[in-house]
This record gives sequence, structure tokens and C-alpha cells, in this order.
Amino acid sequence: MNGHDTTDPPELVALFDRRPQVIKPGLSRIQAALDTLAQPELIKRPTITVAGTNGKGTTSGFLWQLCAAHQWRVGLFSSPHLQHFRERIQLSRRQVRDEDLVDELRLLEREIPAEVYEPLSFFEINTLLALRLFARNRTDLNILEVGLGGRWDSTNVADPCLAIITSIGLDHQQWLGSTHEAIAAEKAGIMRPGRPVIWGGSTAGTPGATAVLRNAAAELQAPFWEQGLEFRIIDDELVLDLPRCPHAAVKLPQKARGWPPFLRDNFAKAAAAYYWLVATGAISRSTVSPQEALVGSIAKVDQNLVPTPPCMRARFDHIEISDEGQGARSLLLDVCHNIAGAEALIAGLRATGMVNAANPTLPALVSILADKDCDEILDILRQILSPMILFATSGERSWSADRLAPRHRDLEFTLSFAAAWQLLPRTGATTVICGSVHAVGEVMRERGIPLA
Repeated sequence: MNGHDTTDPPELVALFDRRPQVIKPGLSRIQAALDTLAQPELIKRPTITVAGTNGKGTTSGFLWQLCAAHQWRVGLFSSPHLQHFRERIQLSRRQVRDEDLVDELRLLEREIPAEVYEPLSFFEINTLLALRLFARNRTDLNILEVGLGGRWDSTNVADPCLAIITSIGLDHQQWLGSTHEAIAAEKAGIMRPGRPVIWGGSTAGTPGATAVLRNAAAELQAPFWEQGLEFRIIDDELVLDLPRCPHAAVKLPQKARGWPPFLRDNFAKAAAAYYWLVATGAISRSTVSPQEALVGSIAKVDQNLVPTPPCMRARFDHIEISDEGQGARSLLLDVCHNIAGAEALIAGLRATGMVNAANPTLPALVSILADKDCDEILDILRQILSPMILFATSGERSWSADRLAPRHRDLEFTLSFAAAWQLLPRTGATTVICGSVHAVGEVMRERGIPLA
């Protein structure tokens, strides 16, 4: 059970273990299940779909927070999870419990004929669970984070009123294509005719990727709003010039002063989507101006009056823990699971001043999945992370020392996080723990780091 918490109910463990070794793209299986259920409201609720190589989780999470602060009933579907399966499905008005998921899973198994249910993939069933729970709780808005790509992802059965594409990088190339342009074309599949598209802009992808997305939107006559053009951050202010919406300029959250550039950018994308929802009355008519609504929701986020969804944890995440009687220890957790993520982490450490001329390096514990670009990721991380200790995790996708390039054989490689932790020098510096979602989730469980 790679990456799954065994305290989850057995029904959810069994569902998680349905994950295929080979991904079979296509919407026919989940569409057949939806046809059988005959509940058109499952995919007709107002929806925003979020795709991208990196940044989906925090963009979705920020948007969920802003909408929850507006008092809308909001559902959030994200992946993967850090510790518990239930992290994947969030409601703004109440917590989703294991019992809710198990009960809904049993209902799906009863209501969908075996010949339709059995071919469904793990992610397809997961998507159905989310849509059913959202409908049962009468959400005003659903935010769906795409699992892989866009065009053939199971979330694409929904009919979004707005699409967000956060970034385009090289990842999952065996399924999505080997170029930025090919990957952009896959992610463009979440666009809908005449519906707005928010794109991360020049810092989020190559000119070629931007051209593919812009052309795809033009073919659909979909408004295309690019970060840096229709909305942008200037110093600590977010400026919004979305067509058919009033001009707005608002201060970023106070806490944004400690955020790396990628978090500020992802907040901007989420805020632009929220602003459009309010300005157009897509969910409900606001009693205040769109700018006042945005300022009010940002204030609630700043004051922690809305919860932080699990999909935002371990993204440049500062925490303090007790270190076995040796006092507090400062950690920074980050799921930089691919090349673009590693680059964003290093840029963030520099931009926030965590590394500087006086303190040019930080100690780190790192674990990357074997099917990622391990050597290239280490090349990036080693620019400023030192000493660095590598560790393996449980599960069949864990990496091993003998698969690393000779240039990285000088690094200490341990068989567990516990062993790596013991080798870590006890200094006052913040320790970076980064790599795969699975690895960081294991660390959080082992060190007793709560999600909330």
C-alpha cells in the first residue's frame, strides 16, 4: 500500500489499492457510470476545474478559502493525499468523515451494475465519491483539481464555468507527451466554449505552451486571461483588469510577505477566479462591490477565519516541532516532486532570504520517487541544500542509491526517514524536508505533525 495510511477504513484501503500500473485514458468508463446513476446534477453544479503541472493544490486551496470566506458552500476535490484518504474531498461547512466516504462507496457499489463498476479506476471512483458528496451537501461551487493532464482526466466529465491552468512543465511525459506544447494541448482539454480560462503566464511555461493554450481558447471563443496581463502582482498589490469586470487593486494578505513567488502567483490566480465569480454573479448576487468582497475574503484568510485545506500543506510549509527533548526544531516541508517543483523551492528559499550571503546553505532530508528525474532534481537542490541526506520510503516506487548517477554517489543514502533524521546535524538552521508527496506524508506521520 504505497503511500496509504493503514488507519484508514479497510474499504478505503481496498479502493486505494485499485490504482493501476498502466493508466488507461478516456472518459467512457466514468461517463457510463454517470449514465447509470442518472443524476445529472452531479456534473451540472457550478464548477471550476484546475489543471497544471505544478501549483494545482495551492491554487485550488486558495480559491476554496476565498469562496468559503464568502459564505458559499464549497466542495474541493484534490490529490494526492499526505496522510489520510479523506483529505481528497473537502467541504467548507463541515469535515468529511471516513464514515461518509465508506457509506457513499457502498451506495455506489450497489447502484452501479458490476459490469460498469468493476472497470472503473481508482481515480474514477474517487471522482464519483466527490461529486456525490458535493451533491448530497448541496454545494454552491465545486473546485476540481485535475489528477493527470486534463483532456482525458475523470474530472473532465464536469462542465466548468471557468478553467484554471496553473503551469506547464515536463512531467508524466509517458502519458502526456514529451514537449511543453504537447502537454499544454492535453491540459487545454479542460477549456469550454465561451467560458473564461485563467493561465499562469510567462513565468509558468514556455512561449510555445502559452501559444498552444491561447490558440485553443481562441478556437473555443473562450476569454483567455494571462497572469502578468489581465491580472498581475505589483509589489504587495494584486491588480485585476478582467474584461467585463470592474477594475480592482487590492493588497495581498499580510502573510504573503513570507511567501515565495510561486505561492503569491497561485494566490493571484485564485483571487482572479474568485473576483470573476463575484463580479458576474455566477454563484449569487453580492450585496457589496466585487472589490469589497475580495478585500473582505482576503482579510478572513489572513486572520485564519477559514480552514487551510490539506492540499495546501507541505508547500513551502514552515513548522516547529519538539526534537526529542532537545528543544524546538524548525522545519520547512515541500513536495517538490519534479524538476519545476525543485526549481520553485530553490527560488523560494532565495527570494524569502532563507538562504543569503551570510547563510548560503540549509541542511536537508530528501526522498524522490524512482520514476521521476531524480538526478536532475538533485542537481537543482544541491545548489543550496547541504548537508543533504537521502532516504528511501515504503512502497514499490521508492528510489535506491544504485540508480543514482555517479555524481550523486557522495550523498548519504539511508533506508528510512528515521535513519536519516538521526544522521542530521543538530544546528539552529531550518531543515528542509522535501521530495515526493508520499515521502513528506510519511515524515508528517512519523513526527506526529498534524494536518490542521
